[in-house]
Amino acid sequence: MLEAKPDLTGTTLLDYLQEQYPEHYDQTILRTLQCRVKQWRALYGPEREVIFRQQAVLAQQGFSDFTHPDNPVTIQSKAFPHLLYQFRLAYSGWRSVTVVQGGESYAALATGLQRALQRAVPALPHDAHPK
Repeated sequence: MLEAKPDLTGTTLLDYLQEQYPEHYDQTILRTLQCRVKQWRALYGPEREVIFRQQAVLAQQGFSDFTHPDNPVTIQSKAFPHLLYQFRLAYSGWRSVTVVQGGESYAALATGLQRALQRAVPALPHDAHPK
């Protein structure tokens, strides 16, 4: 029945079963039937569109990453021999880039992030400054 009409509810199915088999099914199985219908929909039901809405909120989210050695940065067609640390604000797209001498490390992350945040605070609108 669910294959033919996937929008049927557990209550509707229980009503049908009670009509067809009055001595076999009582109201106590409703919750179990609802759980089974939910399970069936998840496994075999029609596909549902999945949307992950992303709303950047002013002064609440930033992205942090290092360039990867397998994708070197080039300047005037010459490979730049150092990694870069980049921090970007999600809302405005403002970004800060710091040259990293050596590899990815906690020290490089801390230095790049501290530098970015010190530069970012004056760039924020007045009402978005941390309190």
